[in-house]
Amino acid sequence: MMPSNHITGIQRSTAAEQSLGLQRLAAVCPDVENLREVYYLPVYKPGSKKSGFKLSWPKEGDKRRAVVTQGPMISSVPLNQNERSLPKSNDARIINVTSEDLEVQYRYTASNYSTLQIPSAWNARILENVEQDLIEYFQSVASRSLSTFGQDPVKLGQILLRIAFAGDDNTSSRLAAQQSLLAFSSAHRHNVHSRGTEYKIAAIKALSDLSGREIGITEAVQHVAAGMLLCAYEMQHSTCTTGHWLIFLCGTQDIIQITGLDTVHDDPDLVALLDWVYYHNVLARFSRQHWHRKEFTGIQIVPMRLPGETFTTETSPLAYIELLSEMCDGAVTPAPSRGSHGDLTDHQNYLKILDWKIRNLPVTTSGFGFGCDVESKLELYRLAMLIYLNRASEDTLRQAARTQQHVDQGFSILSKLGFCDHQFPVFILGCEARGDGEREEILRLIQRTEEHGTCRAFNYVKRLLEAFWAQKDLASGGGRDLKYWDQLSDVMSRCAVLPTFA
Repeated sequence: MMPSNHITGIQRSTAAEQSLGLQRLAAVCPDVENLREVYYLPVYKPGSKKSGFKLSWPKEGDKRRAVVTQGPMISSVPLNQNERSLPKSNDARIINVTSEDLEVQYRYTASNYSTLQIPSAWNARILENVEQDLIEYFQSVASRSLSTFGQDPVKLGQILLRIAFAGDDNTSSRLAAQQSLLAFSSAHRHNVHSRGTEYKIAAIKALSDLSGREIGITEAVQHVAAGMLLCAYEMQHSTCTTGHWLIFLCGTQDIIQITGLDTVHDDPDLVALLDWVYYHNVLARFSRQHWHRKEFTGIQIVPMRLPGETFTTETSPLAYIELLSEMCDGAVTPAPSRGSHGDLTDHQNYLKILDWKIRNLPVTTSGFGFGCDVESKLELYRLAMLIYLNRASEDTLRQAARTQQHVDQGFSILSKLGFCDHQFPVFILGCEARGDGEREEILRLIQRTEEHGTCRAFNYVKRLLEAFWAQKDLASGGGRDLKYWDQLSDVMSRCAVLPTFA
C-alpha cells in the first residue's frame, strides 16, 4: 500500500492563493461588460461626486466577484499623504482585483489609456506542494478518465498510485512512474500546459536511465505503469499531430515480454495493469487493420496474450475484448474471391462460430467497471461487434435483416444513455446513421459524454464520422455502392497518425 502521507495532508488554497486565481477572471467571465468593469476602472479625482469602487481582497471561501450595496451619498474628501480614503456613494461596489489590476489602473490614470493585457494561463507552479495537489487531483478526478474496459478506472488509479510510490525512493523506475502520473494529472486538469510537458520529459529521461540495465519485478511493473500513463497522457487530448501514444504502448509491451510479467498470475494489481495494456493493444490493432499510410514508421503492434488464465469464461468482461481481438486477426475480412469451395466453407463456418460467441456474451454480469448503465453499455458493445462482423465480412453469413435489427437496437440504447465513454461502439453505430436525425443523436451523445468529464476527448471519432458520412452521401448521390471495409480504411487512412477507439 502507498504510504498515507503521499495522498493526504494536501494544503488547501488560502485567501492569498485564491486571489492569484483571479488573474484568470477575464478568461472565464461570460459578460463582456464585466470585463470592461474589471479592467477599465473609472478615474476618481478629489471632490468627485461620481459613484466609487471599494477595493478589497476576498475572504477565504468567498467566490463572489462583486457586491453592490446601497448607502447615503457622502461627498468625497481630498486625499493626502498621511490619510487613505475612498469616495463613498449610494452605489458602493466591492470587487475582487489583483495587484496587476491596480497597476493597470494607475497607468490608465497617468496616460488616459491602457492596453488590455489578456492574462496568461494559470501556472500551477505558483503553488507550494503542487505535486501533492496533482496527486490528490489524480486520485479523485483524473483517474476517472482512464480508458479501461470491465474495471473501475478509479480503482485502477489507486493501483497506479501504489505502484508509483512502491520501492526505494531513488530508483529511476519509481521516478518515471511518478512523473508520468503527474503529467497525466496535469494534462487532465490544465489541458495543454507547459508543466505537464515538463513532467512528461522528466519521465522519459528517467525511463531512458533504465536502458541496458537489469531490473527487478518492482522496477519492471513501474516501467509498465509509466509507459501506460504516458500513453494515456498522449491520448487525453489526441490530435493529428502526434502518434507518440503508439510508441509508448509498443514499448510497454516489449517490457512485459522481456521481463516475463505476463507469466505472473498471483498479483491482482499486476493483472489489472496488464488487462489495461491488453485492452489498448486490441483497440490499436483494430485501427491498424484499416489504417494504411506510407508514413507509417514500421512499428508492429504485436498481438498480446491475456495475462494469467484465459478469460473466455462468462465471468470476465475481457471476454468481449478477446473476441474483438479475434476479429483483428483478419478473421472478418471479406471472403476470398478466389479459392476452393472448402476454403470458402471454412471461412463461413469460422464466422458463424465467432458470431455465436458474440451473441452469447453476458450482458447482466455484476461487478463490471462501467459505472452506471452497465447492462446497456455491455449490450451496446456486443451489438457494435456483431454489426462490424457482418458489415466487414460483406454479409457472408447472409443475415442482413438481423444486422439491421442490431442497428435499430443500438440506436434505441444510445438515445437512452446519459453518456458512453467507450469510443468503439459509438464509432461503429455512428457509421450506421442513415439520416440527419440519427447523426444528430450520435453527436448529442458525444457532447453529453464530453461534458460529463470522465473520458478523454472524442476528437478523432467526430472527425472520422463526419468524413464517413460525407463519403456515404456522395456515393449515394452518385449511385455507387461503397464496400464497408474499403470505406472504413479510406477514412481512417486520412488520419496523419493512427487513431484509437479505446
